[in-house]
Amino acid sequence: MLKKKLLKKKSCIRLILLLVMLISVCIRCGSNGNFKVYQNSNYRIKIKYPKNWTLQENRDGAVVVFMAPREVPVDVFQENVNIVVQDLSGQVITLQQYTATAINQLTRVFKSVKILDSGPTYWGGKPAHKVEYIMQANVSLRLMHIWMIKGKKAYQFTFAADADRYDEYMETVQTMINSFQVN
Repeated sequence: MLKKKLLKKKSCIRLILLLVMLISVCIRCGSNGNFKVYQNSNYRIKIKYPKNWTLQENRDGAVVVFMAPREVPVDVFQENVNIVVQDLSGQVITLQQYTATAINQLTRVFKSVKILDSGPTYWGGKPAHKVEYIMQANVSLRLMHIWMIKGKKAYQFTFAADADRYDEYMETVQTMINSFQVN
């Protein structure tokens, strides 16, 4: 009788563990199912983006801009991610030199910039630099800017959001960052 109870408990525990594993797999599959893959053969880049976001290529100097859906029709700022590829041919520049120049330009051009965090990271499997900052436009914006150098090109990822909504997008943005590839 004691053996039967012990076997029942073990069976129940195994069943619960199996259900937990199935649920976690379903959740992961479901969240991956909410993304499409953008590929650009000219720049040899690939990145996942949310299915409900729109994309525009070759906009304002960016290879691609991904736009989140508007919260309401009169939304003042539409959250977005953009990818810029800069040709560095003819220049010998390290990531540290590029970073110093980029941060100098950022703070010189946009007087309202307040840097929240700046430091080394990895992006697309390469050493990179990440800067997070706030700036004033029509609204208070919070931005994350990541860049890296591969070959004779600098690759830049920028996420811009209304400062009050920034954290709401971080899981999605992190998926995009983690999915980025340069071939």
